[in-house]
Amino acid sequence: MPVDERRYAEPNPPTQFDVESLFRGNSRLVIPSWQREYAWTGENEVEDLLSDLTKFVDNPHRTNYLLGSIITFPKNIDRVVVDGQQRTVTLFILLCAIHTNLKAFLDLDFPTGEVPESYKDTLDAIKRCVRHTTATSNFIPIDMEYGQGEIVLRQIIEDQIPNIDSLTGTQERIIEAYNYIKTYLNREYTDKASLRDFAVGVMQGVFLSEIRVSDLRQALEVFIKLNNRGKDLEDSDLVKNYLFQQVQDSNNFDKISKKWATMSRHLRSSQGKAKLKNAEFFLRNWALYRKGSRLIGEYPVWEYWEAQLEIEDIREQFLLDIERKAKDFSNLIDSRSE
Repeated sequence: MPVDERRYAEPNPPTQFDVESLFRGNSRLVIPSWQREYAWTGENEVEDLLSDLTKFVDNPHRTNYLLGSIITFPKNIDRVVVDGQQRTVTLFILLCAIHTNLKAFLDLDFPTGEVPESYKDTLDAIKRCVRHTTATSNFIPIDMEYGQGEIVLRQIIEDQIPNIDSLTGTQERIIEAYNYIKTYLNREYTDKASLRDFAVGVMQGVFLSEIRVSDLRQALEVFIKLNNRGKDLEDSDLVKNYLFQQVQDSNNFDKISKKWATMSRHLRSSQGKAKLKNAEFFLRNWALYRKGSRLIGEYPVWEYWEAQLEIEDIREQFLLDIERKAKDFSNLIDSRSE
């Protein structure tokens, strides 16, 4: 069969922009329902990022710092984040923490409110990054469809303690990261001048590359290929995203997202140790029960469920059972913990 050359086209070329431009545009960065939860922790990934940024800003011979890439696809005027959620959300949290700490310095040093223009400009630049205000709307540039992180992000902008009865994993780690970053900034930047320099360095000297794919289907394919080997996703995240890859319309996306969120709530309600409330631990034990023997493979939980969920009937039954199974599993953990 002859190749129809008119079918093929080059993908969109990457674009580069600084952190200020990342958050200042008119579009929001949407973290879709099929993404994993925000997972960076203070003493690990957040600490590494802060250390790298500090070294960059303190080095007078470096004019820019390329942090990495994000992959997006368009959704109306917004951009859906396929890869890069962790660093994108952490940069937003960092800007909120810088604003809180810098404002505290300025309130102390200038109690009458007569703040020097250079500091006022920096505060205003951060404000425009973390909150978009127009004549008709007021919104933040990150929309987290899964994990309800946006609720907490809105509150840390004002340095408020979130008042939520039951936090999701995403919300817990956002709060942890925010508090960790504020403590780090207090330790490393003990005056308003050094903190302002750090803020300007982050906003204007740190760059990311953005690769834009064409649509949702291609985005899911890229996400799975990026994360199904050697990445920091857990096997349970791959199972969830494989399910999303099989559906065809937004109603089913919402259905899967809600079922997965309910499953996570059931697991987190357990009184057991943290590792026992993990979705991967639950899916591993469910798979062991179904298989009747130990799992094998480099990524055993993912590989088992990938093979099973290729079959439509099993996939539908899996979705019917997942909430009840998670609740039963949580109750079992509690009964054995007594």
